[in-house]
Amino acid sequence: MTDPASALGLGVGILSLVIQATDECIKWYKSFSEATHMSEYEYLRIGLQIEQQRFLAFTEVSGLLYEDTRTCTVLRVNHIVLKNVLTEIQSLFREYEKRNGKYVDIMGQNNNPWDDKDEPQTSIQELLRIPAFDEDRSQHSKQSISLPQRCKKMRDRVTSTTRKLRTIITEPRRLVWVTIDQDDFKALVDKLNRLNLFLMELLDRHKQRIVEEKLDMHHLELIQIRDDIQSLRLLIEAFSQFHSVPREGSGIGEATVEEKVDEMKRQCLMDLARVKIRRIEIDQSQCVDPFPAPYDLSNSSLDFSTFTISKNDFNLHDYGRRSIASWRSRGVWIEWTEPSSHCRLGDVTTGSHSEERVKLLTRMLYEGMPSDFRAPRCLGYVKSPKSDNEACLGIVFERPSNNGAESMLTTLRHLLHSRPKPSLTARVSLCSDLANCLFTFHAVDWLHKGLRSTNVLFFDTETTGPSLDMPYITGYDLSRPTDIPEMTEKPPFDPWSDIYRHPYAQFGEAKKFYRKSYDIYSLGVILIEVALWQPIEDVLEIGDLAALKSTGLRSVSGRLLGLAGEDVRTSGSTSGSADSGFLGDIARQCGDSYCDIVKSCFEADVAENPSYRGESQTSTKARLRTMFKEQVTDKLQSMKEVLSSSR
Repeated sequence: MTDPASALGLGVGILSLVIQATDECIKWYKSFSEATHMSEYEYLRIGLQIEQQRFLAFTEVSGLLYEDTRTCTVLRVNHIVLKNVLTEIQSLFREYEKRNGKYVDIMGQNNNPWDDKDEPQTSIQELLRIPAFDEDRSQHSKQSISLPQRCKKMRDRVTSTTRKLRTIITEPRRLVWVTIDQDDFKALVDKLNRLNLFLMELLDRHKQRIVEEKLDMHHLELIQIRDDIQSLRLLIEAFSQFHSVPREGSGIGEATVEEKVDEMKRQCLMDLARVKIRRIEIDQSQCVDPFPAPYDLSNSSLDFSTFTISKNDFNLHDYGRRSIASWRSRGVWIEWTEPSSHCRLGDVTTGSHSEERVKLLTRMLYEGMPSDFRAPRCLGYVKSPKSDNEACLGIVFERPSNNGAESMLTTLRHLLHSRPKPSLTARVSLCSDLANCLFTFHAVDWLHKGLRSTNVLFFDTETTGPSLDMPYITGYDLSRPTDIPEMTEKPPFDPWSDIYRHPYAQFGEAKKFYRKSYDIYSLGVILIEVALWQPIEDVLEIGDLAALKSTGLRSVSGRLLGLAGEDVRTSGSTSGSADSGFLGDIARQCGDSYCDIVKSCFEADVAENPSYRGESQTSTKARLRTMFKEQVTDKLQSMKEVLSSSR
């Protein structure tokens, strides 16, 4: 019988071997992902990088990367199995490398024998963490930036976590492919996928979910960091070629569920990549006059004379900017776009520019959007004569049918007036759907610029009321990609819209490019409306919104945050007390967590600011994306699940 001391020594010895094998696997993944002479098969490299991130996520969540090596209980029981799997991963890499590659020392090389400009990092830490906040660099910035408390906590948590990671230094050499067997490399990635899935099954369900969430964020980042059509097409090819296969031995029902979930995720990612490709094509078309589109858009212009406008509904929806109509025996509605504020009557060039902008927006929507966008089906656009020298432009959407019955359109704003306050479960579920929609919208670097309760639509029939489970997002008249300044309109003075806008995005203040954080701010205003089930002007007790001046509109954010009506642009603070004013009402009706979510939306612009002079846009975008997911979408989803399970 083995004495306890010997058993302990054996356990420590196996753990040491597991740690060593983990480090070697990380080095192999890094070496293969950075190998050169692979430009013709870039999609294979992407497939390998996907498995690399799956493995890194597993090692981080399981505790194998930390200096104290506190692995989870399940892995401590399965150390021998874990070591065997890690050894198999090393063996796969080693065998392929012997057949197809060689190593080149990168130290002191002037004429590098590889086909790209980047030299690999010698520290594996760069693959595992977000760069920590640099206090020294922040002190030398031109302006001291005060982060909101929850952003500081997020930054400190990331910094604290990454400092605990074990340092793994790789050798200063680079793998160069002598030859590449495409089928053999694909088989390598498939085998790595199976082994990674086996490792995932060693974790408990909670940790598996954490790994899956990390991978979902990584996949979105793969889309966001690619800004050219070719690399996005290669990404789509990688997603289509490589997919998770349930491990042999899984139950039939379990395997079917896994396959369906994996297929849904992959399809969603490919759809997002295609949307971004269309966005980039629009961007490229803006660079050449007179805006030649990469596809024929002539069929997207519809004859206005073929539409029958409902007289009863005209001018009743969104103050005349939405019309209910029928077209070719189909129920539709038209979202009208107002002429640009700088468009002079008879200025043909400006008018053509405005129509081209609507045409390109139609192009984006016409070819279909992923379901998470909550976008209705677009049929084209129309021009309605408004005067001798001017036409009113509108985008046409099809009303969904309900078992053959014609659906009726209503807005969230109308429901706030006409419908009793729904249950907390229904309201939180609606907010979660809206937040997920905006998160997906931003994933392809597209800005909405018109989020407000009149642009959240629902449909019902004469026999059934509107379901809050199926919101649609519209109001694309001002929307544009983040990097196309030509494809945007400056906001006119419109109190009904400005009350939802960030102070810097209101009339007379939109001097710079619109930012994602301004959309998140608008979402926060809608969250307040849904929480209290009142239009925002009623929440603020504004008697006549039309009479409200610009100064009053700019103080709205301060009032909502409990800053005694201050303008947050000059007050220097974005944090109000949870017990004060409207925040207190929200906390009492929907809970402290919901109140924190609202405050996170209002503080998003601070999270999007650089933390220090010279911080890259990639870093600030990543911080905003992480903040929005952790502090808004994930929290709303958790609230939704808890409330739904308690019914």
